[in-house]
Amino acid sequence: MSNLNSSQQPNVNQQAEAALTSRSPRGIARSRWAFWIPLLFQSVLILWVPVQATHTLTTGQTVTLQTAPVDPYDLFRGYYVTLSYEISEPSRLSKLPGWNEAIPAQDREWRNGSTFLKGADFYLVLEAPKDTTTTPPQPWQPVAVHRDRPTHLPNNQVALHGQYQMGQVLYDLERYYIPEEQRNEINQYISEAQQQPLTAPPGAGAIAAAPFVVDIKVGNQGQAVPLRFWLKDRSFQF
Repeated sequence: MSNLNSSQQPNVNQQAEAALTSRSPRGIARSRWAFWIPLLFQSVLILWVPVQATHTLTTGQTVTLQTAPVDPYDLFRGYYVTLSYEISEPSRLSKLPGWNEAIPAQDREWRNGSTFLKGADFYLVLEAPKDTTTTPPQPWQPVAVHRDRPTHLPNNQVALHGQYQMGQVLYDLERYYIPEEQRNEINQYISEAQQQPLTAPPGAGAIAAAPFVVDIKVGNQGQAVPLRFWLKDRSFQF
């Protein structure tokens, strides 16, 4: 019995010492840091998104994008408006210089018939229209695609970050919150804008669809945030 007690005595002492250490100021401080550091890290991540968006809105370049045709009945999902853009069409981007290098063939192929497709980041170079004084503004036009962000562009060009995934081109600009009190009004404007053709500029064909464009801010790293969208000659701020 004495041998058993003596063999257990070190363990008891170690446990007591550990308990005292855990209750010591240093042990308590370590416990507090173990709690606060992960919480602080999560808070920084949560706050970083709006901070980055605010920085982009303040310092970014204003760019206008042409939306793709949209069915007003499919436009709204709850309190959000879902948009697509002409630059979201792979068939259009595939004709631009640099597409095959930025989006290799293996990234554009289905894998064993599944719906999984490897994502590929890229940068789309957009060029400003010659006339920047119209209301609503004329959309910027895509001129090239790069795998890496181009660093030396003329003043009338900007690089927008995008991702090609599962056969889709996305820019994180496809979904916006719309206040409920504006939904019916906006829906009506969209319907009217799409049903009312306008005379196209010389050389652009007989008619053109009424303007439905979106202004965004593009940061120096290619990130973008929405600013407003135009329905005919009226703008709606996001």
